[in-house]
Amino acid sequence: MGETTWEKPLGELLLHSSNISASGWQEYVCDSDHEFAGEVYYVNMTIGKTTWGIPQEQKPAASAYSSTPPQQCDAKATRGLSVPQALREVWQTSHGKNTERLYAIEQDEKMPFWLTLPEAHVAGRSEHEKYPLFVHLHSGGGFAAKGLCTSLGFVKQDSLLMPLVVSPRRGAWDQFIGVAPCCPRLSGMLKKGELVYWFKILTSTDYENWRLSAMKQCQEVEKMFVALLFDVCSNLPVDPHRIYFVGASAGGYATLRLGELLCHLPAAIVPIAGYYPDAPEHGHCLRTLIERLRQVVVWPLHCDKDQICSMDSPHVHRLYDALRDIGVQVDWVDASLAKGPGKNFHSSHRAVELYPDAFFEKLLTCQRSATVDPVAYLQQRLRELQSNC
Repeated sequence: MGETTWEKPLGELLLHSSNISASGWQEYVCDSDHEFAGEVYYVNMTIGKTTWGIPQEQKPAASAYSSTPPQQCDAKATRGLSVPQALREVWQTSHGKNTERLYAIEQDEKMPFWLTLPEAHVAGRSEHEKYPLFVHLHSGGGFAAKGLCTSLGFVKQDSLLMPLVVSPRRGAWDQFIGVAPCCPRLSGMLKKGELVYWFKILTSTDYENWRLSAMKQCQEVEKMFVALLFDVCSNLPVDPHRIYFVGASAGGYATLRLGELLCHLPAAIVPIAGYYPDAPEHGHCLRTLIERLRQVVVWPLHCDKDQICSMDSPHVHRLYDALRDIGVQVDWVDASLAKGPGKNFHSSHRAVELYPDAFFEKLLTCQRSATVDPVAYLQQRLRELQSNC
């Protein structure tokens, strides 16, 4: 592709980060649905340039690269600890050290997750402050016969928060504690051909053909996710007024479902290009969802030309019709932004990537007025979910 360098808006540069060099350049990989899928390109955040090949005189030494992102290596320090112990260890040892702000916590092999630390904490500027919590539910990534793509590498690329955190750009996003888990596969717990798609179980054929009536509720993932949030809120200084659930596509569905399960917890949920299957016999009742979301700020982002989660799908238009009845308006994303590399208008999340300041500043204006103790509430919900199994 040559070594021609060109300028792009900063938001477009904050996509699909893999390895981070020591000299200002970042290495990126094009999405699977991009016309240059799998191709590597490089970004220099300092000078705001992008290139398909770094000129030799500017290329960092080979030792600056690693097949594993350097943040992932930090997880080694927490091996042998439980998830609560790992959270406390990372939080305590990072204060005032100006260390990495991303940590891969892999204690629970079923649901490893990324932890993002606030900038003020690692800089040592605040010791007793409460921080907003950004919970990200990743999209499908790779479906086909393998179900959700659940590697930590994919979750990092899919995140709306982490690429901003590792960039030199500062903004409202620096205030957040971030949690981004992998959807569990639950190997050995499913029937042959079944796969986990966050809070539901389907065969890949049924999922790809939108036969969502064939789904089964996945109570195991519901319990695991609530347990993870319980550990986070029990061991980190989370502001109970500012907890947010965000996700796109399959993560948009999961954001809605998590908002339904924990309706007294979030200040706002942001389902992007999402959907919701109305299957009361399998624990997914649209009427119940709407009733529980009355007390939550719901901020849906979608493109009306979306060809994946199409307005023609009953799982999409019935959802938005029902949300409209409780005063929720869809924030329609312009087709020029949502078109995306796949030209299917399913990339409404690019409105966040291209304009992160506006998104995160608006998100922080959403705060719960009634204080609920997150730890007590999550503990109660976990007991209820366990008793329902």
